[in-house]
Amino acid sequence: MIRGVKDETTSLGLQLADRETTKFPQVEIFIPGSATPFVTVDLPHRSGGYYEASYTFTAVGKYNARFVTYTDAGHTTLDEYISTELETVLVEANDLDSIRTAVDTVTGDVTSLLTLLQRVLGLVQENFRIFSPVYDARHNLTSATIRIYPSKADTIANTNVLAEYSVSATYNVDDEMLTYQVVKE
Repeated sequence: MIRGVKDETTSLGLQLADRETTKFPQVEIFIPGSATPFVTVDLPHRSGGYYEASYTFTAVGKYNARFVTYTDAGHTTLDEYISTELETVLVEANDLDSIRTAVDTVTGDVTSLLTLLQRVLGLVQENFRIFSPVYDARHNLTSATIRIYPSKADTIANTNVLAEYSVSATYNVDDEMLTYQVVKE
C-alpha cells in the first residue's frame, strides 16, 4: 500500500528486477470501480532500475494504482516480460484539514452550548423582561410575554432578543393557580 497526504506530493516508485534501466514505466491512477485512469504519470529512471515520480492528490480517499512498463518512450508497446503491478493508494487528510475539522466541530458545539446557556440564564430571570401582562378581575396574571437578552444593556434597550416566550396561567375560584405554562415562540 502506498500512503499519501492530501495536497502534498506522494512518491510513486517501481523497482524493476535485474536493475533494468532502459524501460519506460508509467503509473495509471484510478478511482475504485472506474475503468479509466484519471491521471497517468511517467516514471523516469532514478538509479539501479528504480523508477520514480510524484503526484499530488487533491482529495482524501482510496485509489488504485496500476504500474505498467513499456519498451519504448512513446508508451505504445508493453514489455511482455515485466508484469503489471497493482497497488492501493490511501490518501489521508493533512494535519491542517484535521485541525480545521476539529475546530469547526468544537466551535459549533461551543456556539450551541453558549446559546443554550444564555436561554437557561434568561429563564432563571437573568437579563429577563416581562411584556404585555394581562390580569383577571382578581389581579391574577393570566398571560404575558417574556423576552431574554444576552446582556444588561440589551435588556434595558430591548435589543438583541435571544428568545421570546408566551406565558399563560389559570386559577380556580379561590385564586389558586391551576395551570402555568411558558412556551418558546
